[in-house]
Amino acid sequence: MAQLKKFLVLLILATALPSYADDRGELVLFKEPLFPHSGGNIRGFDADCNDLFYVQPDRDVPDLRDFRKFFCAGKYTLTLDGPPGKIATVFGDFDFKTGYGFLALRKTDGGTVWLLDLEQFPPGRWTAVPPSGQYGGFEVYYRAAPGFAQNVASIKWGKWWGRLEGPDSK
Repeated sequence: MAQLKKFLVLLILATALPSYADDRGELVLFKEPLFPHSGGNIRGFDADCNDLFYVQPDRDVPDLRDFRKFFCAGKYTLTLDGPPGKIATVFGDFDFKTGYGFLALRKTDGGTVWLLDLEQFPPGRWTAVPPSGQYGGFEVYYRAAPGFAQNVASIKWGKWWGRLEGPDSK
């Protein structure tokens, strides 16, 4: 039942969010609990970790501690809207530091990008993901770090790197 509830919430988000985003794009982080069946606290961790954090277009967020569910034990998923070429990077550390990993996304079409697993990509290289059904295509560069999907701490818009290492550096 919990899986069905999670699926329905994410389905609603994926279909409703494009109507809220303007032409410049919007990134939405969804935080879900690590322990969804705990029925309460586990060693001080809040099991009620479901929440959304909207990142306005082109507004960098150097510190996500203002996100009210930042400190609960959960993992992030995200959606990204906007025109082709729109770039957003989520970092595993504050102030856009790269030591705890990052995920750079570049949209390749006008469709919504929806990532359920931020750590699913091969690390250290660009990966192209074609459009699929109602979801848009994108390119992604992932610098791996332990627990990255649980530790998103800052977000930056646009190209900030000179060259990212890997065989497909861009």
